[in-house]
Amino acid sequence: MRLALAALLLTVLLASIYWAGAGAGAKAPPGARNELEAALSVPKERTRAVRLARYFDEASPADLEATLQAYESAEAYVDALALVLLADWWAGFDPPGAFDHTLGWRFRDADAARVTIVRSWGRRDPASAQGVVDEHRGTPRSDLLSQALAVGWAEGEDPSGVWAYLETLPRGLERQKALLAVISRSFVSNGVDETLRAVEALPDDGTYRFKLQAYRRTAWALARYDPERAKQWAVAQNEGPFGDGLLRLVGVSRAAAEGADALQWLQTLGPGEQRDEAVRETFRAWLTRDRQDAIDWLRDAEPDPAFEPALVLLVSAVARSDPEQARGILDRIEDPMLRETAYAYLARAWMTHDREAALAWFQAAPVSEETRRRVLEERPGVPTPRRQLPVDSAPP
Repeated sequence: MRLALAALLLTVLLASIYWAGAGAGAKAPPGARNELEAALSVPKERTRAVRLARYFDEASPADLEATLQAYESAEAYVDALALVLLADWWAGFDPPGAFDHTLGWRFRDADAARVTIVRSWGRRDPASAQGVVDEHRGTPRSDLLSQALAVGWAEGEDPSGVWAYLETLPRGLERQKALLAVISRSFVSNGVDETLRAVEALPDDGTYRFKLQAYRRTAWALARYDPERAKQWAVAQNEGPFGDGLLRLVGVSRAAAEGADALQWLQTLGPGEQRDEAVRETFRAWLTRDRQDAIDWLRDAEPDPAFEPALVLLVSAVARSDPEQARGILDRIEDPMLRETAYAYLARAWMTHDREAALAWFQAAPVSEETRRRVLEERPGVPTPRRQLPVDSAPP
C-alpha cells in the first residue's frame, strides 16, 4: 500500500512534465465540472493521469464544489490515482477541511487520499497535522497516518523535529513502520552517509529502546537499498550497544534475492550469538521463499560450524518426508545444544506419521532425560510453538 501510494505520487509528477506531448483524447467541454468528468472518464491510465494533473494545475479553490460533485457522480470509476491528485491539490489550500471531508467518503481507495493530505500537511505545518493524526491513534488507519506525517515532516523546510515525533509513537509496529518510511526516504533523498550519521547521532537513552529500533530499521532498509553497504554497517555495529539483531535483519532482508550468498556472507563472520541467530533466521526466510532450493543447497554445502544453526532447521524441514535423510544431517551438527534441539525436532516430526519407529529411535537417542521426557509427553498432533521475534525487532 505505501509503495503503491509513492508510485502514484511519482506518476503525478511525471504526468505534469509529460503533458506537453501527451494530450491524446477528445477535447474537454467547457466548464470545470465537464472538463473534470471528461478527464475522469479517460480509460487509459497514463492519459487520464495527464488530463487530471492538467485540470488540477489550472483549478482554484473556487472550483472545489464542482470538483467534489464530479468525483461523487463518477464514484464507480474514481481510482486511487484520481483521489491522490484531488487530495494533493486540496491539501495545498485547506488540509484540515480536506482530511475531515474524506472521513465520510465511500471511495474504495479513500485511504490513499488521507495519506496524501497528511503528508502534504506535514510538510507545511507538522504540529497541526500531528494533532489530527494523534486523534486517530489506535484506529485501523493509525499507522498509515503516522507514516504519512513522518515522511511529510522529513520532506518539509524544518525536518529536525521528525525524530522526536517518531519517538513519541507507541512501541510496536506503528513506530517501526514510521521509522522505516522516514529512513527509506532519507536514503533516496539524503544519501547513505547522511542518513547513517543522523541515526548514529540519536540520543542513546530514547524511550522504549528507540535508538536500537532506529538501527534495526536502518539495517533493514539499507539492505534493500545498498546491500553491500548494509553488510558493512551491520558488521561495524555488531559489537556496539545498538548492534543487537542487525546481522539477522540484513540476512533476512537479503534471503529472497541472494539465498546462498547471504548465508556465505554470514559464514565469513566471527562466531557468536548474533551470527548464529542471523544464520538460522536467514535460512528460515530462504526456506519460506524458495524451500527446495534452500534445502538442496544446505544439504550439499561443505560442513562448517557456521551453518549448524541452519542445519537444525534443515533437519526439521526434511524429517517428516525423509527421516533417514534427517538422521544423516544430525551427524553434521557438533554443537551439543544445537544437536539436542535437532534430535527433538526430528523426533516430533517423525512421530506424526510413524510414531512406533520414531519412539524406538528416540528412546536410544543421545539426549538429556529432560529433553526426552518433554518430547515424549507432548500430545500427538499438537504443534510445537514456533519461535517468535520480539515486537520491536521483527521486520515490518
